[in-house]
Amino acid sequence: MRLFIGIPLSKDIKDEFGQETTKLSNQYPNLNFTPPDNYHITTLFIGELEKINGIEQRLKKVIENEPAFEVNLKGAGAFPNILNPRVLWVGAENKNLTRLIKKIRKEFKDLNTQDNHKEIIPHITFARVRCFIDREQIIKLVSHFKKHNFGTMLVDRFVLYESVISDRGTIYRKIFEVKLKSRNCKKTISGFQN
Repeated sequence: MRLFIGIPLSKDIKDEFGQETTKLSNQYPNLNFTPPDNYHITTLFIGELEKINGIEQRLKKVIENEPAFEVNLKGAGAFPNILNPRVLWVGAENKNLTRLIKKIRKEFKDLNTQDNHKEIIPHITFARVRCFIDREQIIKLVSHFKKHNFGTMLVDRFVLYESVISDRGTIYRKIFEVKLKSRNCKKTISGFQN
């Protein structure tokens, strides 16, 4: 199984992303735009594993008591860089998200994931370069997305996905999700007297 941990997008954000990329797809035939059902905020690529034993418990240990929070979806870029683009992305900004990704990486470092050595840039992949494309076109497209603020979204869960290759392309199948604490929820201590 090819696995990764990510954050699903809200329906509103997913719809807005879909509309934006649909408008542009005809202008950029050398790009493979991400289907709306595959949109997510990338947090950790795990890679190939035969079994998922223990992953849910470990993820719960890291994030279960963390409160839900909002991310601002803005900014854009390319991996590995704008001069050699393979993946095009929109940023997901929040210090809490970056902190949680560090915690998740630390918890799963024994799996020797590729992500452990990369700079943390929370993002949503909106396209992949499938064959040669003029760099000026890429710079123009990334600049377009940099100017677009997709707004904020509540992050209230992390999901373990399996990446499945099918005749319809790659499908991301949800295996399980771990929810964060509701922002309205307050801890109570039973039996405490003042």
